[in-house]
Amino acid sequence: MLSAWKSKNLIRGAFARTHGFDVYEERHPHSYLPFRNSIFSSLDRIFCISEHGTDYLKHRYEYQERFRTFRLGVEDREPVSTQLNSGFVRLMSVSSIVPVKNLELLIKVIAAIDDIRIDWRHIGSGNRDYEDSVLRLAEDYLGSKSNVTYSFMGHLSHEDVMQTIQAIRPHALMNTSSFEGIPVSMMEAASMGIPLIGPNICGVPEIIRNGINGFLFELGSVTEASDRIRTLANLTPEAYQEMCANSLSIQRTDFSAETNFRTLSETILNCC
Repeated sequence: MLSAWKSKNLIRGAFARTHGFDVYEERHPHSYLPFRNSIFSSLDRIFCISEHGTDYLKHRYEYQERFRTFRLGVEDREPVSTQLNSGFVRLMSVSSIVPVKNLELLIKVIAAIDDIRIDWRHIGSGNRDYEDSVLRLAEDYLGSKSNVTYSFMGHLSHEDVMQTIQAIRPHALMNTSSFEGIPVSMMEAASMGIPLIGPNICGVPEIIRNGINGFLFELGSVTEASDRIRTLANLTPEAYQEMCANSLSIQRTDFSAETNFRTLSETILNCC
């Protein structure tokens, strides 16, 4: 709609924000998104939330100067005070229960760990049939493991999610998605000083600095992902607290809503 209005000179400026589903063509049937050239040719700027997304579009379309990276941001929150106890990890995951979030991998990763105790909580829901299949898989893989406790907490409002994270005080937020822009759940966790574990895909390495504020793993590698949890569990208390501080610092520097949204607004106004 915006591109049509702009092409007819009905508006002065037209801008779009892209995230993940609207960037990566591989996420769609036949790896195809319609009308891309006509849309991009009529917009003044296309703001991507990650450098990876910007580079992806620049390599596929000719409108190089129109693609810009402007990251999302979240509210700065009070840090969660969490102590790491050797041999025990509280994991949190926050996402819709849909195939692209790949919770099946997370279940298999946790199931591969026998030498540390894990308490895993998932916030989010999905299509009932698919969600039921994920719950059955969790019971099959984790139900009999004496070192694992887990719970699916269902859909919660945003503020309830924040309060739940603050109450549970997870040692890390973990993500196993097949595609991502930069997950808001990671930004939110980082805003409370929580380390992150996630796949080395798309924009995820732009928020997870491997070994600094969390750990990256190659998507699909159960062994590598489970080893990342073990590495976290074996950190000294001092090293863990440093990782928490780094997570908070990275959010404040790169993913603060106040800074990022003000900069984006000023850029749009200057373009017009």
